[in-house]
Amino acid sequence: SKTYINPDYRNNRSELAKIIATVDSVRNDSDIKVRQLYFKGFASPESPYSNNERLAKGRTASLKKYVQDLYHFPEEMIVAESEPENWEGLRRLVLASAIEEKDKVVEIIDMDLPDEEKKLKIKAIDNGKVWQKMLKEVYPHLRSARYLAVYYDSTNDEAVDAVNAANDLIDEGKYAEAYE
Repeated sequence: SKTYINPDYRNNRSELAKIIATVDSVRNDSDIKVRQLYFKGFASPESPYSNNERLAKGRTASLKKYVQDLYHFPEEMIVAESEPENWEGLRRLVLASAIEEKDKVVEIIDMDLPDEEKKLKIKAIDNGKVWQKMLKEVYPHLRSARYLAVYYDSTNDEAVDAVNAANDLIDEGKYAEAYE
C-alpha cells in the first residue's frame, strides 16, 4: 500500500537507472526534440477498487515527480495515467508462474464478471491457499509505476519514426502491430 519510490525495494534502483538512461539518451541527442513523456502506474487487483485506484494514481504521481525533479520538463509535456487493477498483468504472471490451479485462476480472470466477484472466486480456490500464494509471489510484481514512453521528433531517422509509430499503436491497444 505504498505510493512513494523506495530505491532499495526489489529492483527499483536498476529500474530508475533505466528510466534516467532512456530520458538522457534522447535529451542529449542534438537531433532529437522531446515531445512528450508518458507515465503509467499500476496496482494489483487484490484490494477494493477505490484503494487500488488511490495506489495506482499515487505511484504514477511519484514517478512523474521523480523524473520532473531531475529534468524540469514543462508540465504540458507530461501525460500521467493509471490502471487501478492490472488484470492483464495478473493473467500474464499467473500463466508464467508455478501456482497450482493456475488454469482455474486464468479462467476466472477471463470471465465476464465484475472484478470484485472475480476476486472472491479466486480467493475461494483451494480454501484460499492459491490466493495466499499469489499475494506473496504474483501481486508484488503488479504494484508499480513502471511504464515510461518518451515521444520525440527527429530529423531523417527511420528508427525514430518506427519507434514513434509503434508508440502510437500501443496507445491504441494494437500491440501486435506495434511489435512488427
